[in-house]
Amino acid sequence: MLSLRDARALALIGLQRAGEAEKLLRSTLNVLEDRKAKGEDSGEGEGLANLVRVHLGMALAGQHRWPEAESLLVTCVPQLPQREAETRRAIRFVVDFYDAWNRAEPDPTRAARAEEWRRRPESAQAASASR
Repeated sequence: MLSLRDARALALIGLQRAGEAEKLLRSTLNVLEDRKAKGEDSGEGEGLANLVRVHLGMALAGQHRWPEAESLLVTCVPQLPQREAETRRAIRFVVDFYDAWNRAEPDPTRAARAEEWRRRPESAQAASASR
């Protein structure tokens, strides 16, 4: 059920409704954290919570809340399982995120971070697969 909420939030992000997505994602994280605290984790576990945090970072980026988004993205994306499509999409998102932030507020360190993420093995693999 919670994974469906996450999927809905991701769809909202795609529809440029990041504020709505943020509320849904924060609510989902609260439920996951509450279940964990009570020992009632029904299999979603930290994997889903981490993915929800990545999507929350995406929602924050969609609202141009750059520093908040960056914190979540750079912490959580590396924790996603390797060699999965969701991970490759998240890495591509981080590259695009830094590019967009750099266009909005030019800073050479952001351009360097985008290049750093472009060189990650998952993103290189995704680029070659899309050709």
